[in-house]
Amino acid sequence: YKTGSARGYEKLDLDDPALGGKRLQLVLYGLAARGLRESSWAADDYGAYWFVSSKGAFREVGYPTDDARRQVLDAVNAIVDGIGDGLFPMRPAEPVWRPWVACHYCEPDALGTRDQWRDFLRKLGDRSLAPYLDLVYADRDGSHDRQRTEGVPR
Repeated sequence: YKTGSARGYEKLDLDDPALGGKRLQLVLYGLAARGLRESSWAADDYGAYWFVSSKGAFREVGYPTDDARRQVLDAVNAIVDGIGDGLFPMRPAEPVWRPWVACHYCEPDALGTRDQWRDFLRKLGDRSLAPYLDLVYADRDGSHDRQRTEGVPR
């Protein structure tokens, strides 16, 4: 159940069921539920985020979890391997002007993310980040040191 907006879930589907490693819940909760019930994975399992307010338009966004299991577990493995290798890349929001602080953890000084974004872009050429970048930017062309002029990795 989600009580907020469905923004950020629009592209959730079987093409990218983990949304670059940000949406792992459906498959992981399904695996946990199966473990509690001590039953096998069923091909007809379906997971969904249900937005239970007018803000979320009472819509449901989900997919058959069996079809997404491998991709989500690959994402989890990429995250765990990165942590094991000591890679904790900060991926700040691209700096844009706004009259509020969108994330107080990401920008505790309320001065924006310009400096963090610049540091992030500088680190993109490091080949050790390739598995992470392939996860969070699934539409990349495989080139780990190229980037668009706007600063978004490709």
